[in-house]
Amino acid sequence: MKKLLVLMVLAAAPAWAQTGRRALEAGTQRYLLADFQGAIPLLSAGLDPAAALDDRWMRGVQRLADALLVLRQDSLAATWLRWAARVAPDFAVDEEVMPPAVAQAGRAARAYVEATPPDRFGSVTTFEWGTTPRLPAEGAIRLAPANVPLSARIGADQFVRGGESRRLPPGSYQVVVSAPGYLPSRLTAEVLPGVATIVGVSLLPETAGFVYITARPWAVLSINGERIGYTPTAGHRVAAAGHALHLERPSGEVQDIPIAVPERGHVRVAWVTKRDATGDPRLDGALAALDSAQTERGVELLRSLLGAQPPLTTGRTLALARLA
Repeated sequence: MKKLLVLMVLAAAPAWAQTGRRALEAGTQRYLLADFQGAIPLLSAGLDPAAALDDRWMRGVQRLADALLVLRQDSLAATWLRWAARVAPDFAVDEEVMPPAVAQAGRAARAYVEATPPDRFGSVTTFEWGTTPRLPAEGAIRLAPANVPLSARIGADQFVRGGESRRLPPGSYQVVVSAPGYLPSRLTAEVLPGVATIVGVSLLPETAGFVYITARPWAVLSINGERIGYTPTAGHRVAAAGHALHLERPSGEVQDIPIAVPERGHVRVAWVTKRDATGDPRLDGALAALDSAQTERGVELLRSLLGAQPPLTTGRTLALARLA
């Protein structure tokens, strides 16, 4: 009899008391029973990315989005999907399992995230998950403190200082972080109901310089061990100091190049083993400028050539591709 009573008490525990993976499992059960109102707070409570960004987490995001879309909360569903695509770059809606509305919303969220990348200034976004009995209607953005007097503009008219928070309705917000003597950092962050989004940045001083990197065939660029992306890279800002460039091609060929960047200076690095040649000296000159990491000059020449009348015929497709 005592064991039976214990089981009854546990079963009667309020749904909001469950957190983490238990909440995710409970929310999944409600979702599968089409209890979407009951599933939403449980699924939301179970999606803390600090646990794991695994298959269960990804399915939980998709089920939450589906439940919100069924209840005509499209804007909130879009916010959750954008957030998921931002924190997990490999997140994608399983279009064979989820309804077309979720698949379409997932594609739109991915396109939005790709169109709003952060500045490459070392911005870090973390989250504090709420444990309140009811899912609040608002979330918050908090600007992490730093050893310089930071301030941030959130959206058009909200401002916070380092260490301060601002409660906001769920949605995507443009955040600009600045400090005297430093370059501003821009990013887009999602605010989720009941969750504190914590924005931390490492600002570059105003004396930062620029690096321009060209590699043909293309390569993956890393600076001081941090992956930057694919070449060509134009106008990437770094602190005025010494840096170690690492270039790696798909073939496995690598090139390590030390550089010294002066204050507000421009450093250009080219690693070109295959050059394009069309026989047109004007076009070849423009392509050579690009291959020498003189990006602005090469772009200017290509634009002037492609805009000339009559239009170029030889190498026009190549010129358009390189301009892009």
